[in-house]
Amino acid sequence: MDVVKAKNLSFSYDRFIFDDVNFTVEKGEFITFVGSGGCGKSTLFNILIGNYDFDGELYLFGKSIKYSLDKGYIGWVSIQNDYKGTVIDILVDVLKKKGTSYDKIKPEVQRVIKKTGIQDLINFDYSLLSYSDMILVNFSIQLLNKPRLLIIDNAFSYLDLNKEKIVREVLRLNKKTTVINITNDTSECLYGSDVIIMSSGFKRFKVRDMNEEDFRCNGLNVPFIISLSSKLKFYGVIDDNYLDMERLADDLWE
Repeated sequence: MDVVKAKNLSFSYDRFIFDDVNFTVEKGEFITFVGSGGCGKSTLFNILIGNYDFDGELYLFGKSIKYSLDKGYIGWVSIQNDYKGTVIDILVDVLKKKGTSYDKIKPEVQRVIKKTGIQDLINFDYSLLSYSDMILVNFSIQLLNKPRLLIIDNAFSYLDLNKEKIVREVLRLNKKTTVINITNDTSECLYGSDVIIMSSGFKRFKVRDMNEEDFRCNGLNVPFIISLSSKLKFYGVIDDNYLDMERLADDLWE
């Protein structure tokens, strides 16, 4: 099932940001959209959440964006979110709006708070949080919302390694949600199975098949693990491409 289907999608101000691009995202996929500055990453995010008009065709779950938004199928994590009130009130309000029964609200909120490790943040006003903590609260909100499609807008760059590990593990375990991660950090390409490089006309790659040249020819930095893996293969130390540093270290140790 196509969760997202774009056909001849175009957007322009005084020039085309992108023109006649086509792509699909299927149910359960984790796809990273990556590109250099000015390729339209923020524009794509705002189109997908219904903020910008566009030319061409774009369907979410086979319907219009408005329909999917009204149904609550779409959630997003972004520093642009402007929640009001304390963190605990925001989390409780999420479930109230979903019509969750009163007796289920407290245990469900506590479950998510524990999973994302935000116990120390719940009594703070959202507007006073650091960007890093805001993003972690954003992910907590979406765990309560349980959207069918989660769109992440350049959010991982605000997280330290520990918080990033928490979020990645949560996403890994939540296989029912389709994820679109929009970023300029090529190391995030390794989180999912597929990459769409926006600066090359939305060309799609399988992460496991990518090499250094695929990044360099599109003006992108090569993720360290891919660069290291390529060098070790060249010198005959390994025979396979590695996308996980821990797995590479374990295999080399053996």
